[in-house]
Amino acid sequence: MSEYDDILNTLDDNYYSIDGDDLSPSIQPWSNSTDIEELDLESLNLSSDSSWIDPLESAITATRNGSAPVLSTLSQFTTILSQTGIHGPRLLKAVNLSARATKIGSGAQFTVFKDPIFEGEVIKRVNVPLSSRAEQRFAASTDYRLQLKTLELELLSLCNPILRAHPNITSLLAWGFDFPFADLAVPVLFMEAAIMPLGDFLLAAEQRDVGVRYQLALGVANGLEALHNLKIVHGDVKPDNVLVFAGPSDNMPFQAKLSDFGVCVDLEAPEGRFTLDDYRGTPAWLAPEVLNGDVSRFGGFSPELMFRFDAYSFGMVLLSIFTKDGDAPVLDSDFDKSSDQISTSLNDRKDIPSSIRKQLRNAVLSLLSEDPRARPLPSSALLKTDTPAYASWLSSIQSNSTTTHVGIIDPIYNKGPLFWYRLDESIRIELEEQHALSKEGNAPPFAGDVLFGIAQTITGQKPAYLDRMLGYLGDAAKAGHSPARAVYMQIMEAHGQTLEFTQDVLDEWMLQAVSEGYFFAKPGRLVKRVEEAKDQFRIHGGFCSDAFLGKNDVKAAIAGNKVLEWKSKRGDVVDRKGNTILHAAAAFGSVDAVQSLLDAQMEVDMENENSETPLYKAFQAGHAKVIEVLLDHGASASCTTRQKITPLHWLFMVPEASIHQIAKRMAEKGADVNAVMEPVIKENSGGFPEKIQILHYPFELPHGTPSHWACFFRNMTAMDALISLGANVNAVYHGQDSSTTPLALAAYFGETTIAKYLTSHSADGTLFDSMKRNTLHGITKYFPDRHGYLPHHWHYWIRHGTWENHLSQMIDLVKVLVDAGADLNAKDKGYPSLTPIAAAADPGVWDGGMICALLDSGADLSESILSAGNTVLHSWVSIIGPRLDYPNSYIPTLQKIVNAMPNIDIINRFEEETPLHLLSTIYHPEDEFETACNVLLDHSLPANINAKTRRGETPLSIALETNLNPIRRGRFLLEKGADPLIPKDQGRDIFYSIANNVVLTDQDSHDLIQRFLLHLNPDIQQAYKTHYLLNPNSNATLFAAASRGKPQTTSLLLTLGLIKSINNPSNPRSNSTSKSERWTPLDQALHSAEITRRAHMRRLASYKAGIARTKALEADLVYDENQGPPSRAAEAYRLFPDVIRILRDAGAKRMCELEGTSKGDYIEQPGEWDKRDILEYGFTAETQPDREGWGCLYELARYGDGNGGRSWLGLITGGRMG
Repeated sequence: MSEYDDILNTLDDNYYSIDGDDLSPSIQPWSNSTDIEELDLESLNLSSDSSWIDPLESAITATRNGSAPVLSTLSQFTTILSQTGIHGPRLLKAVNLSARATKIGSGAQFTVFKDPIFEGEVIKRVNVPLSSRAEQRFAASTDYRLQLKTLELELLSLCNPILRAHPNITSLLAWGFDFPFADLAVPVLFMEAAIMPLGDFLLAAEQRDVGVRYQLALGVANGLEALHNLKIVHGDVKPDNVLVFAGPSDNMPFQAKLSDFGVCVDLEAPEGRFTLDDYRGTPAWLAPEVLNGDVSRFGGFSPELMFRFDAYSFGMVLLSIFTKDGDAPVLDSDFDKSSDQISTSLNDRKDIPSSIRKQLRNAVLSLLSEDPRARPLPSSALLKTDTPAYASWLSSIQSNSTTTHVGIIDPIYNKGPLFWYRLDESIRIELEEQHALSKEGNAPPFAGDVLFGIAQTITGQKPAYLDRMLGYLGDAAKAGHSPARAVYMQIMEAHGQTLEFTQDVLDEWMLQAVSEGYFFAKPGRLVKRVEEAKDQFRIHGGFCSDAFLGKNDVKAAIAGNKVLEWKSKRGDVVDRKGNTILHAAAAFGSVDAVQSLLDAQMEVDMENENSETPLYKAFQAGHAKVIEVLLDHGASASCTTRQKITPLHWLFMVPEASIHQIAKRMAEKGADVNAVMEPVIKENSGGFPEKIQILHYPFELPHGTPSHWACFFRNMTAMDALISLGANVNAVYHGQDSSTTPLALAAYFGETTIAKYLTSHSADGTLFDSMKRNTLHGITKYFPDRHGYLPHHWHYWIRHGTWENHLSQMIDLVKVLVDAGADLNAKDKGYPSLTPIAAAADPGVWDGGMICALLDSGADLSESILSAGNTVLHSWVSIIGPRLDYPNSYIPTLQKIVNAMPNIDIINRFEEETPLHLLSTIYHPEDEFETACNVLLDHSLPANINAKTRRGETPLSIALETNLNPIRRGRFLLEKGADPLIPKDQGRDIFYSIANNVVLTDQDSHDLIQRFLLHLNPDIQQAYKTHYLLNPNSNATLFAAASRGKPQTTSLLLTLGLIKSINNPSNPRSNSTSKSERWTPLDQALHSAEITRRAHMRRLASYKAGIARTKALEADLVYDENQGPPSRAAEAYRLFPDVIRILRDAGAKRMCELEGTSKGDYIEQPGEWDKRDILEYGFTAETQPDREGWGCLYELARYGDGNGGRSWLGLITGGRMG
């Protein structure tokens, strides 16, 4: 998987998915209701806001009229970005914009920066009040969220795949967050860098050539034409919203691109929602009728009229470009006079060639017509001339290839489930914090899809994820997110959780999901209602993903069989993808409408932009009767889309009673039952194909043949029909190996019933993939391009349920595959060569169900060795139960492995660790650790509890160094017979492990040392003297206590006898930057204290002074993280002066004192840092926090300055500190 991640993180953004086949919708309003009420199947999907349309189409109107949710920092922001696939997030945390970037402009919504790190890009940061009030963080601030309201429109417009590829539309490259303060994440957009806005460009001192102006005007026209072709109104056309970029050649030196889409309007949204007030614009550039708010003279308002408003503004921009150097022209209110004014102003510009002037005058006069209906739509054709300037411009447009921006991932690899798969941990953490605020009522509610995404992205995370994952799943369901509701019951039951909702509510959720395309429901007693819900899904377009599904007028025309009237008035095409009214009628399943259109001689095989015919649409929706009618009229059964998907791929959608008949007719008419889909593979994608997304689990469609799709959706009838017509049951994906046969994929998803069916129909269980992995290996070998991006856990939970049922299913599945010829102990060609059980135990996999199933079938553990010589047992003890797919599977699987091994004290290579060493290393919950230890110690040949690794570590010394519960773990092993006298590497005793442990408080360390000594002798001093004091490196423990800021521990060690070696030197710690090879314990304490002092000021400065800083102090967030978790780091910070005092009072000296020198800079001292860096963090030596406490650092600092060792602070302050 890491190899795949590397590819994902280096993809170039040089392809735009114009022909994408994304079937993943935004959720319908009725799916988001939090009300629990009776589901009316007859009313499903009848909302004018179809669930199968572009996010831009479904969001713009609501955002502009105020009915959309206010965009908050991450919840709605993340929702949009997860749908669009835009690269991100980039986190400007280590160095924020204020520290490194240059401010180059600002407006009402954004401040624009240029950062040298991001060459060729500018960064637009949302303008927000940088409040220090805790509740005014991004998630909670109403003012902040209102400020972001139109950011959604900017994002959605710039994310449109066609616009992203357009040479005259500004490119959005990536998104991210700037951190002006450590606790404030502000959204930023990374845009391609322009030279300057058009207005400034025209006002520049250098006179702009007419040819340049002409080509810029052509670019503006071309950009507007592209917007209008997508039914998007810009809404604010003016020179300031046009950016000038360097052109591609000397003949085309500059290029214009439209920008700022914060007030755009999408007319593909359903009609009837727009008014004249929806067209905003800037007054100086607005059409007179918009300024006056009255279009009654021109037939009244209609949404299409807004394109003519853009046309007027474009006419004004043209006039400004050629006559006003970017300023707004002031025209007479009398139309006749203004026409003369326009002609005069153009004629006065003698530098404009006559051919251009004539075309320009005609264009401007028509664009500025008094009657908006008479204005032509902006187009480069309006300005076309037979001139070299036009020819150069046209050539540049035709040969345009989108600039590649290094490090930008292609959108198809960063949306839907993959967006969550790749989500940066810091963003997830921020989302979780904001959700906590939301639940407390201190922030707006979270969107259900974001909560569902968090549930996916935290699956399997350290140290435990299950409770959080189930919590987010439940919250997503409560928030009305239908995909979460669809799988809620299965996942909760898989983990034995009590359901929060009644069975009636859960049934309605399931039916709702089925009506939206969820095919993995368990109908139980609701078989009839489930079939009705499937019919509703078909009636409303099935898996079609087209804009016409949301158009009430199209639906009304089809429902009322007024398609011929539609056709005569509006033509054939119904949306921007080139779908015709026949496509729409076929998708909605209207036999009468389809028949009427065919009787009117409409072409039966008309294709949309993706080469989809009406027959293909009928199959996508599963309308058997429409399919029959189309075939009767000669529809081609062999049609394919651009990705070579055929109608038969959708055979599973057809009602089961009709499948055999439909499949037979298709085959008779030439359909290829073995047609292989050829998915889009984007340039610089590393060869990974695009996944087609769907709304519900499993969120992505397969590739391959119709048989793959039928198996994927578990449709036995479709599988029967295809096999009876000659389908190859061992077919593979395009360009792939046998890891993609229907059998291999069914095995991966744990589909035992499908595997049985396939093997009974001659599926070959002996096949190997290119790495000689068989189907047993394949169950746990994850390939994102074949299996999708959802964690494997989810497939088990949704398909199998509880651990007990999962185990039963896996045992049956393995038996099916072994009976079909799969070798239980086959080794693949990897390094090391893995058997199926080794692959199931491999780190990162840890599939307990598969391990148990393979052992049940007789897998040989002695031949199953993983990397570094680890056995299956080594690997299994290296994971903790709370991270597994089924946490309660940990101990049963461990027991089964141990029972199958005659000897469990096998050592691995290199480190020479036994399984017990690794068990002691890993952060198991203590009950689990102790139970697992007992399993190992109760073996017929018990594990050696005192075995040593190559480095001399024992299970006990390892346990005392863990960060989870070293006290309990150490005491448990001691009681089980662990020997506390065995020295570690370099002769260190176990007390070193205790003193150096960063999670143990000073008191804990002190008490644990005493407890271990009492285990040996009631007289702890005698015990220490007898067993530890004479060890050559016993004072390493004193160094450890000094370096961790533990005064009680330090005092105890001195009392036990280490006072005799208080000035014995030792080598510095391995991570030290010291120049000296020898330190004393006092040197160590001073050095560590200085590092801690600096870290505190650095971290403190990252919070804004005031409440934010106070709260950070209260939460212990501003201390040296190298000293352990926050509370322990804060303790060390406070106690270091006590450690130094105790050592000094006991006679401790610095090495330089012992050697009689005045130069002590072999450790870190305050002087140089205070002189060089302290001001950067807003402090001085005298105003630093806890000034008096740190006086000891200054007193004991030695600089070799000829002043008898007098401290540097004393020199500049005239005396001692304090």
